[in-house]
Amino acid sequence: MKRIYTLLIILSFVVLSSVQGAVIHVPDDQATIQAGIDAAQAGDTVLVADGTYTGAGNTAINFYGKAVTLMSLNGPDMSIIDCENNEVGIYFVSGETENSMVYELTIRQGYGSSVGGGIRINDASPTIINCIIEDCSAQGGGGLGIMNSGSTTIAGCTIRNNTATTGTYGGGGISIWGPTVHVYDSLITGNTAPNSYGGGIAALYGGNVTVVNSLIAGNSSQTGGGLYNNSGGITAYNSTIYNNTATISGGGFGVNVARSATVTDSIVWGNSPDQFNFSYALVTYSCVQGDYTGEGNIDQDPFFITGSLGDFYLDHELPSESPCIDTGSDLAESICYIIPDNPRQSFCMSDRTTRTDELPDSGQVDMGYHYFPDQTPTPTPTPICWNDGDVNLDGGLTSGDAQLCFYIVMGTYSPTFEEACAANCNGDESITAGDAQNIFSAVLGMDSCIDPL
Repeated sequence: MKRIYTLLIILSFVVLSSVQGAVIHVPDDQATIQAGIDAAQAGDTVLVADGTYTGAGNTAINFYGKAVTLMSLNGPDMSIIDCENNEVGIYFVSGETENSMVYELTIRQGYGSSVGGGIRINDASPTIINCIIEDCSAQGGGGLGIMNSGSTTIAGCTIRNNTATTGTYGGGGISIWGPTVHVYDSLITGNTAPNSYGGGIAALYGGNVTVVNSLIAGNSSQTGGGLYNNSGGITAYNSTIYNNTATISGGGFGVNVARSATVTDSIVWGNSPDQFNFSYALVTYSCVQGDYTGEGNIDQDPFFITGSLGDFYLDHELPSESPCIDTGSDLAESICYIIPDNPRQSFCMSDRTTRTDELPDSGQVDMGYHYFPDQTPTPTPTPICWNDGDVNLDGGLTSGDAQLCFYIVMGTYSPTFEEACAANCNGDESITAGDAQNIFSAVLGMDSCIDPL
């Protein structure tokens, strides 16, 4: 029977609104990111050009409740909000919903005087996708501080090298006080809470977090180096919790009293001084160092190896084949995480891989974190590949071609080979919002694609 988990957020609404509304360019249309947000209406996209953005108007960005998408032109490595350790990067504190979204930006060196250094969320439910949050600090939630009510989704993000500075709030990477949070396809590494708990993630005072197909590694704190639970609940599926440290207890996973914790199809290994500081979690079909009672659990070296995307692939070669291969709870194709109408964010474990040859998982699911297969297309010498902007292949160039290009960028449309070629207007072998912008300009006669019609 297919086991499907529906994450309670409809990203398709965000995507559709963003491509159907106006596009406000920063800095061309508005000089700062905040000015772009201020000028935007519900459904608009604020598109940030390449560059590093600092100072007033580019930090302490407040959405003011608007259903707006803030996104980079060419990905998080190219558009960087650098708070220079002076301000929080972004605020969601006015009841924002899932239709308020940050997409493919880097937030660096944010500073919060209380909770949330990179992003502060209070009584709101925004969506954070494919972002990098790094080198930020706050009393708690160095990377993200998420408080009170709401439901936040963090997808495909890297949260690294952030710090919770005091003993009050916890959560070097993420501190959750009350709301529900989904974290999936994310890397949470190198975060620290040296005076408190939850180096990677701390769920506090009713906060509940579900961690799906994520890597939690190299984090540190006093208690719960990787994850910490106090009066909330933490559930981890197909995740790897590795090499986290605690100076007191719970190197991998810590709690202070009996609280809800569920771990399935995961690897908990190499944490110090222990993997768990408790014995009542529901842990099943997982690889746990030192053994942990539960159906399908094993206590054997997972044999990690390095591949093109990182150090946590599983060795699939004899004689050192990983015991975590094909030993999970169900078929990989039957374990699916569905966000309606958004194919880029919805996935089954059979869409991910633990193999260095990038073949997707098949049969019984492998334990632990899975990578998105690195399947960069090999260029094919063929006259069919024209970078002409005619994405819908109707022989003409209209605004509909630019809109379809946006759908491809946001992941709501899967193009054919010919459509992908046409969408790559600038011919750089990567389809970005910049291509959609170029196609719009070509329609207006202000620009042209590499292969004009």
